[in-house]
Amino acid sequence: LANLDPATGKQAIELIDEIISGGIRVDSIYTNGALVTDRLLAELEARGQKPRFHISFDGMEYHDWLRGIPGARDSALRAIDICRAHGNEVYAAMCVHRKNRHELFETVRFLASRGVCRTRIKFMLPNGMWADGHAADSLNVEEATDTVAEFIDAFFAHGMPAGVIVDNMFQYHQGQKVCMIPYARHCRQDAYLCTKAAVTPYIGPTGAVLPCMTL
Repeated sequence: LANLDPATGKQAIELIDEIISGGIRVDSIYTNGALVTDRLLAELEARGQKPRFHISFDGMEYHDWLRGIPGARDSALRAIDICRAHGNEVYAAMCVHRKNRHELFETVRFLASRGVCRTRIKFMLPNGMWADGHAADSLNVEEATDTVAEFIDAFFAHGMPAGVIVDNMFQYHQGQKVCMIPYARHCRQDAYLCTKAAVTPYIGPTGAVLPCMTL
């Protein structure tokens, strides 16, 4: 489930009940953390659901700046702590741009210390609302590549503290102890770069079903 955050807790549970009644298991919930409460997780547990939570966290210093909401960083951290207290697995998602590129590894390491088992890292592209006022804060290909190379050096030097997916440029799966470069692995034109797209649909706030969150 994606973009549930505008819903109230009651509305979210009503939606989840509808999904369960159709024989669908709630595998993952994507959120900025605002919706996450002890009550929500208790309601999910009562229904036999133990979803993984994917929580946005855009850096140690620039999360509130990017989200445009004072206190958004603290809200995300509160949600992470609640999920971990209930035993739910937590993944994080971080958007990287010119202002926060320097704190990429420290953010991953910090999130790992809070119990986040994997962080997905995406580079901001000069599209949509971002392009209107912040296109200059997007990294070009060379800058993004340099940022990833610096991250990998620090990542290995500090013992690979968590799983990461770096914008399809580098992946480390902690449980499998495997590193890979997806572009090198999935090089056929008829192959899914993201294997999830073949088997996992995403349901958005309007009810649209999409093969990928980025769509």
